[in-house]
Amino acid sequence: RKGTSFGKLLKKELDSLTDIISFGVAPAMIMYAAVFYDLHTIGVLIVSLFPICGALRLAYLRTQSSSKKNVTGLPIGMANGILAAFILIGPVLNKDVSMIVIIVLSYFMVSKIKFFRVNNR
Repeated sequence: RKGTSFGKLLKKELDSLTDIISFGVAPAMIMYAAVFYDLHTIGVLIVSLFPICGALRLAYLRTQSSSKKNVTGLPIGMANGILAAFILIGPVLNKDVSMIVIIVLSYFMVSKIKFFRVNNR
């Protein structure tokens, strides 16, 4: 029988959920607290784009076959690393640059652009 057990399905779904929270929601909240806190609702909308696009990318990834050499869309972990670097230098930059970084990273996560695979999982 070639079925997948409930435990394996649950593990994959929980893994995606933890990726969205730790690599999407948490950095977005930190970015809001560090840079966009005074924009209130607009700031929340700007930073919400990052975990939403990350969740869409993870959902899309689950429906596609994987390639050994490249991956479609910027992986949420790589986007998180780039965003973390901007969080560290964010207070030095103005809000416009930080907003552009979030929008560009969010776009790259849901784009059809091929990125080189860092690991071979």
